Amino acid sequence: MQVSAMKKRTMKSQLYLKKSAACLKGENRLRRTQKYLGVIFIDLDEFKTINDTLGHDQVDELLREVADRISGKMREEDTVCRAGGDEFIILVQNLLDPEDLSKVAEKIKDCFSESYRLKGQDFNIKASVGLARYPSDGEDIDTLIRNADIDMYKAKEKNRQRRLKSDIHG
Repeated sequence: MQVSAMKKRTMKSQLYLKKSAACLKGENRLRRTQKYLGVIFIDLDEFKTINDTLGHDQVDELLREVADRISGKMREEDTVCRAGGDEFIILVQNLLDPEDLSKVAEKIKDCFSESYRLKGQDFNIKASVGLARYPSDGEDIDTLIRNADIDMYKAKEKNRQRRLKSDIHG
């Protein structure tokens, strides 16, 4: 069975994220420099419909475009990885204030304000975003990713409730 190029990139990204997490081991350095680190977990909302419509090759192309837009909002020292499927993880380093992670998340949300065009068709993609800050939300990469994932699911549920209310009150 042949692994698609996107799957290979995903596996490589996961390894890179683990290596980048070594900065957590430099906890003394973070404390000494008084800088912070955060994890952002992104899940594309209702992506299954797009996936069913386009097929895998075109979905890979669309996901590359999403990754390019996200990467374009990030700094050189930050790490953007596709976690699998329609999920992305970003390791944001050297934050001066833990609340700066929220500002970064707002920049990322801008990536979804314009539609994505693929094969002459526009796709309006929305995303749910979760955040976790080191060390308040975890002191190792796995805990930070898990807590950012939990936060993302809370955001997804909030978005779902908001859409439901607007549909009812239409």
